[in-house]
Amino acid sequence: MLRIATFMIGLLLTTGAVAAAAPPTRPIGLGSGLGCGAQCIKKALVTPSMTGGSLAVETDTAARIKIWVSDQAPGSIDGKPWVPFPDDYLETWNYYLSHTFSLDSLTAGTRYHIVVSATDHEGRTAYRVGTFETLDPPPLPPAVHHEERTVRITLWKIEILNDADHDCCVWANKGEIRFDHFVNGTRRHLNGEAKRATGSSFQPQHPLAPIFVGNAPRHLALRIVGRERDRGAPTAFDSSGPDFLGCDSYDTGTESWDVSCAHKALDLDNLRDDVIGGDYGGMPFGHDAYVVFESRSEDYLGFRVYAYIDVSSG
Repeated sequence: MLRIATFMIGLLLTTGAVAAAAPPTRPIGLGSGLGCGAQCIKKALVTPSMTGGSLAVETDTAARIKIWVSDQAPGSIDGKPWVPFPDDYLETWNYYLSHTFSLDSLTAGTRYHIVVSATDHEGRTAYRVGTFETLDPPPLPPAVHHEERTVRITLWKIEILNDADHDCCVWANKGEIRFDHFVNGTRRHLNGEAKRATGSSFQPQHPLAPIFVGNAPRHLALRIVGRERDRGAPTAFDSSGPDFLGCDSYDTGTESWDVSCAHKALDLDNLRDDVIGGDYGGMPFGHDAYVVFESRSEDYLGFRVYAYIDVSSG
């Protein structure tokens, strides 16, 4: 036997407003139902939060309970409510007279539709349908306006300290190295794979085409990732493989890469030169700050990065 009851969550006021005295977390009733003989869902109470809340369901007979939550109104198939794309779906595998569900991953200040079904041991199902609203988020603090900064990062030179060739092995390559350049986790520049030997250096970008960071935050993290390919490895680095942003070498049989990273943290409010051994590597004068940093000494692939920084405000 199938019985469907439709109801609205919350108090329906003639003014269309919610009573001011009601606390925001007071349980909101879904309705009294049509009687225990025909409608086994006696009660369903939603206590909303900003991103979900709780739903307490009571039935007059032991039943498996399912709930669907969606910001879209449910449809109907053969007279039964249907939610094609729920934002949340929960169910019990056992039979209960009462059960409380935890709702989550919802959006604050949003009206949601909810469908509750209860199926007894004989396979009879009853439904309840209603709506509720998640709580509004707290007001944002007053905006703090900062003068916008534009940062230009010029990668002047990269020196190869160790090209990661495996001299022990006849199958080793001869310094096929690729470099990817990241600012705050976003790749901003790359140098494709090329043969680069120990002791050599190259200019990773043209000085007239630096990396621009508009409306720059106070802290910037530079990361240069170098990868040396051994013979047998794919000629194009597989970004779906081992951590594309990571700095760990990996080996899959003959398809191996030596991977190394050089990091530099910049504080734009306290920008100053930070140069290893006082060697500026021939970088031109007249810029706001100069940095020289290198990969870890324990990494097989080794390199040193020379860069200068310029900051402008507007």
